[in-house]
Amino acid sequence: MIRFLTYPLVILFLILTAVQVPQVFTNALASWQIYTPLIGGVLGYFVLSIIPFVSRNREHMITFSHEMTHWVFSLLFFRKLYSFQVESDNTGSITHSGGRIGEMFISLSPYCVPLFTVILLLVRHMVSRDYLVGFDVALGVTLGFHIGCFINYTGLYQSDIRNVGIFRSLVFIIGFWLFFAILILLSLKSDMYVACKGIFLRYWDTLVSFWQFVKGLL
Repeated sequence: MIRFLTYPLVILFLILTAVQVPQVFTNALASWQIYTPLIGGVLGYFVLSIIPFVSRNREHMITFSHEMTHWVFSLLFFRKLYSFQVESDNTGSITHSGGRIGEMFISLSPYCVPLFTVILLLVRHMVSRDYLVGFDVALGVTLGFHIGCFINYTGLYQSDIRNVGIFRSLVFIIGFWLFFAILILLSLKSDMYVACKGIFLRYWDTLVSFWQFVKGLL
């Protein structure tokens, strides 16, 4: 029953998020200078990734990030963690206690949550303005890392995606890609907390507007 109910919820989440994309991206283009350090960091990551030392360890870093994201979301949904393994052959796994709520988030979060970027966004408001440019470059490096992870490891062959269901997984992943794109763009103009508040207020406004439209048809 819970699995069935998640279908309309993830579709609604995708629609509510996608509605915000045009305005947020248009505003971002109008003030593109704010994002220059972030873009520089993203490009810098891909330049760094061709350095032999970085490229040799990149797969291990990606596996660690993947399993760590599973682990973080396991904790957020109050699972007991039994094991966390990242092997020398760049394979990894975690095992945790079961539960009916949150399994989709735990399974799919590594494919759409830029964990290290979010961690930096959480503390960005505490950084002095004198150091914000350098901080945003570092933010871009983490974002570049996660973009590389998503591009290389998001595929229908993944057992996480197949177990959740391909359609539901794709809607969920695309919805959260858009959500975090919006969150990052808005956070650099203020901070993550203001950005989150703005996003969820727009969700509410969209729902209210839709309801008013439906009432007008009745």
